[in-house]
Amino acid sequence: MAEETLEAIINNPSHVMFLHPSDNPNNILVSELMNGENYAHWRKAMEVALIAKNKLGFVLGRCTRPQVTSPSVGQWDRCDKTVISWLLNPVIKDIGQSILFFSYC
Repeated sequence: MAEETLEAIINNPSHVMFLHPSDNPNNILVSELMNGENYAHWRKAMEVALIAKNKLGFVLGRCTRPQVTSPSVGQWDRCDKTVISWLLNPVIKDIGQSILFFSYC
């Protein structure tokens, strides 16, 4: 199957690598700060938010990084780092410091 063009990806709201202009790294998708003790509740809330954003595949490993030569690799990297920032924002500092060093979701 032929690879999709970058334009087709970024202009298709149902594509997993689509980022809406309002999807920025500073967004807080879950209002409850995860502290470790509330992980189960936080995880479910984050899962719901990521499904709504069509980005859960990044966390679960279903949306894998394209080849470095692919025109869409930059878009994938932007999506992946955006998702990492969404995971980083609503957690306590100690947990966030671990997330900060993830190479990929």
